[in-house]
Amino acid sequence: MDFRRIQTVADLKALAAAGPPPADPDAFRRLVAEHGCRLEGGPGMLDLVEPLEEVAASPDHPAFAAATAALLADCLQGGNEPEGMALNYRSFGGAYVALAVRDRAAILAGFALVRGMTKAPLFDAPERDLCISTDPIAITAALAGIARAITEDEMAAISVADRGNDAERHLSELAKVIADQDCVMTGAQNWFPSEVVELVAHVPGSRGFIPATAILMATCIDNGDYRGGMEYRWRNIGRSYFDLPERSRAPVMAGFRHLYEVCEHWNPHRLAGYKRMPKETIAIPPAADAFLRTKDEEDAP
Repeated sequence: MDFRRIQTVADLKALAAAGPPPADPDAFRRLVAEHGCRLEGGPGMLDLVEPLEEVAASPDHPAFAAATAALLADCLQGGNEPEGMALNYRSFGGAYVALAVRDRAAILAGFALVRGMTKAPLFDAPERDLCISTDPIAITAALAGIARAITEDEMAAISVADRGNDAERHLSELAKVIADQDCVMTGAQNWFPSEVVELVAHVPGSRGFIPATAILMATCIDNGDYRGGMEYRWRNIGRSYFDLPERSRAPVMAGFRHLYEVCEHWNPHRLAGYKRMPKETIAIPPAADAFLRTKDEEDAP
């Protein structure tokens, strides 16, 4: 599977695991935790098909979202047929839209992939905006707070990252980004200070890594990661972001989530090539509640 399908399946598994069990609790836990929502994954799992399908056809059931997520994850991994999921979408599309923002985004992203699994589309594609769970304003505000907490030592370390070349100019431009530009680098700053910020943001544990990462993430959210800087980093050092302190980890992870959701072709494996593919595909965790969109924001004129 490609990255976006792996990510979608991971989101659906997380939803299924978090919700109330739609069937026998122990069997459903094993389906999700041990068999990755594959209904043919082990003894007794196929016995869950009928109760899952029943709950997934009952929008008022408290486990409606969890059952739907489990069936979608199974379908995207070659299990139940996409035609059955297409029927659910045509029947309950409005109910999916009414779900909580995080659940809605995961389920509609799943249906968007299911739509492409048949020779001819069996239903209209979900609106892309409804597959977005994150609030970029909240994320970039938190990233700016991290960047503005930078120390003089970290500023100095970043400015000399290019073997000390043009350190004074890098330092001057970096100070301008932090003080005057909401911690977002402009296109005109694609070398000063972008070069040193990117160098430091690729070395976990280096002095200035956290504020450099915050500045680079805020910039990529602003420009749609058009140069693939965060794609490259998730592919190569993605595991390191899980080790960040919570205050930094949550907004950085939310930033990755936002890029994945908003940029239709954002894919860390896109330019890797066969020989450079990572040994493992790391899924982006769901965004923390503080960085989710709200229904009030969506309804605002």
